[in-house]
Amino acid sequence: MSIFLSQKQRDFVRCRHRYCAFIGGVRSGKSFAGTIRGIKFARRKGGVGAVIAPTYPMLRDVIIPLWQRLLPAKYVKKYSQSQHKLWLKNGSVVLFRSAEKPERLYGLTLHWFHIDEAATVERKVWDVMLSRVISTKGYGFLTTTPNGHNWVYELVKSGEIAAVFAKTTDNPLIDPAEVERAKKVLDPKFFRQQYEASFEAYIGQVYDDFAEGNILSFSQDGCARNFIAADFGWQHPTALLWAKVFPDGDIFFVDEVVEPHLTPDMIAKIVVGEKVKLPSGRIFAAPVVWADVEELITGFEATQTRQESGGFAIVDLLKNSGIDRIRVVGGAIVRGIFSVRSKILDAAGRRHLFVSPECRRLIADFRGYRYPEGAGNSSAELPLKDGIHDHTMDAVRYLVMALELENKVWRI
Repeated sequence: MSIFLSQKQRDFVRCRHRYCAFIGGVRSGKSFAGTIRGIKFARRKGGVGAVIAPTYPMLRDVIIPLWQRLLPAKYVKKYSQSQHKLWLKNGSVVLFRSAEKPERLYGLTLHWFHIDEAATVERKVWDVMLSRVISTKGYGFLTTTPNGHNWVYELVKSGEIAAVFAKTTDNPLIDPAEVERAKKVLDPKFFRQQYEASFEAYIGQVYDDFAEGNILSFSQDGCARNFIAADFGWQHPTALLWAKVFPDGDIFFVDEVVEPHLTPDMIAKIVVGEKVKLPSGRIFAAPVVWADVEELITGFEATQTRQESGGFAIVDLLKNSGIDRIRVVGGAIVRGIFSVRSKILDAAGRRHLFVSPECRRLIADFRGYRYPEGAGNSSAELPLKDGIHDHTMDAVRYLVMALELENKVWRI
């Protein structure tokens, strides 16, 4: 059986360093290259190796099928599905293990190991596996897509591990048009990380691409859909944002109310379009009456009972007031942040999210929304819940995620 390897994959398979890494973009052939390198070690007589995946489903669905496909049957003595253990005719043994419980990896004596998608597992897994090859002076290697400035980044930066970097486009089997398409829907940092194998630090300002180009006066257009994005508070402010969404996916935030101590009754009056005096003394009337609003979008917290609402959930109280078109969205916060980033500025340099200059609080929050100091430089980091900037930012995220879900038939 002939196997085609890209130049980057060949460089990794032939790497002579004791510890090495294949840092690759999505579909760059990381797991494939790692399997070929593993087979190379397994064909050395009498060695014991371990292949580590983040979860057992990944072992079952990705890693073991790759080994079955790439290792010729003539070299295999037997395989135990229950033990996830492979014996070769040359006396070598390959163990397939999950990284979900690193303590279960103790006790092994290995000649080599491979950690796949290493950036998604704990540093402890790497440290445990290193201790397993000390007595044999064995080899270790990992394959992964970057995930911020985490432990994999530190290993590469310090020179403790040699690294081969491969962009998605380094795989000749990938259609370049697919990569260009990704540029249009992903934010620049996430695109560089996922497709260009770049270690991106997600620290400081969460939406650091938000700029003057995102601040734009809105001119009326009848083809827009109207939404209200909401995050409800009491001591901390309630944020109500009026947004217009166009067929091309562009979002314009045209007005805002961000105030503490808004009662459910007052919120209902604001939403339906009545002129009200806010706790701050400001007189406000919504730019769009409720009859013309498609939905109010909020998060799951709005379904929880609240003391300041008499033990009821705010969504139930609003429905009792006639605000019946309410959509509650969930989903991972980090994934939602990536979606908002791609609206602020996509990897192709285009902006799809705009804020009226009149929305001064929203603009200030985009600029002030930050990650905690010293909390770690990872794209998995959660932003600071400071009670100031996070409420409008949560409301924005709810809307963007709701619109994103509309366009998905399959959830993966």
